[in-house]
Amino acid sequence: MSSEKHENASSQDEQAKEDFVCAMDFAEQMLEEFEEMGLQPKAALGGSLTAIITHLIASAPDTQTAMCMLSACISNAVYNIDMTAVSHPTNDEIH
Repeated sequence: MSSEKHENASSQDEQAKEDFVCAMDFAEQMLEEFEEMGLQPKAALGGSLTAIITHLIASAPDTQTAMCMLSACISNAVYNIDMTAVSHPTNDEIH
């Protein structure tokens, strides 16, 4: 790969990472707003996920691609929970 192509790919990778984090932040804000509005948490989360998954499936080139992306998102969520548990021990673990 030429140096210019490598730099362009690196720039695109960095932009993708920034966009990923930005979208996660917006989603967290949306969920907080649902709570402030008094929406039932399970209903609001279910509706949000349904809309996002519907968009994912509709915009993917095929079902397999959509399922791979959904699987990657679930894996990222599990990783985030695991990292939160490690970086934020419970009171029982502190005492």
